[in-house]
Amino acid sequence: MQIMTSIITKHEMLCDNMLTFKVKTEKNSSELGLPGQFYQIKVPGDDFQIRVPISIYDVEDSEITFLVKIVGEKTIKLKNMQLNDELSIIGPLGNSFAVSEKEKYMFISGGCGYAPLNFLFKSLTKNNNHQSPNEKGGKILWIHGGRTKDEVKFAVDGKKVQIICTDDGSEGIKGFVTSEVSKELYIQSYDKVFACGPDPMLREVMSVCKLFNKKLYVSMEAYMGCGIGVCYGCAIKLRNARGKYTYARICKEGPIFNAYSIVWEEIIQ
Repeated sequence: MQIMTSIITKHEMLCDNMLTFKVKTEKNSSELGLPGQFYQIKVPGDDFQIRVPISIYDVEDSEITFLVKIVGEKTIKLKNMQLNDELSIIGPLGNSFAVSEKEKYMFISGGCGYAPLNFLFKSLTKNNNHQSPNEKGGKILWIHGGRTKDEVKFAVDGKKVQIICTDDGSEGIKGFVTSEVSKELYIQSYDKVFACGPDPMLREVMSVCKLFNKKLYVSMEAYMGCGIGVCYGCAIKLRNARGKYTYARICKEGPIFNAYSIVWEEIIQ
């Protein structure tokens, strides 16, 4: 973990509520994080010290790319920033995905949950150890969902996702990703399933994966007080194999968790 001053080198709205931006640091790529990790970003002009946690979308050379949904005051301020503006960032934070070159994976994402899986996809395919983009039947199958065509356009353009779902049917298959997850798990076998997106989606994905006895690891999202494990503001309840309960911090022990250990009824009322 390190505190850095970075410079915005790219700033682009992908649709009405989705922003991607790139920052340049003085570090090299090996120091800037692993797939699944995130940064705490200080929004300039914010009187409060609470930062915005954002997953790493990509790392290249000395630059980090982020993907964020515009949902509140802090993200609106990020939307209004300009090229060459400075950002204070803390990271990389959290754990990362546990992977192997020999394993076969299913990726499931919704909305900005695309970001950590994009970085993981790049990591797995950079040496051609897995598949080329859009090669269905390869070692990675990626299912992504969003509300409308505009919200999934960046995923379509990225040509990594094989199955696109939209709530209104304006792009790809009409409906939720969970229906396609069930179909694909029935057809093919996967060593692990990785998912990131809204909590209700993750819970439904867990229910489907449990039916097929598949290992599922989810990247959890949460509002965070400190982002470094001190305040316990992002703690979630877990249940171990013996049925005993404990708590874990999304920012420290997470954000990647075994989905079956999470007490979902405590998260989704």
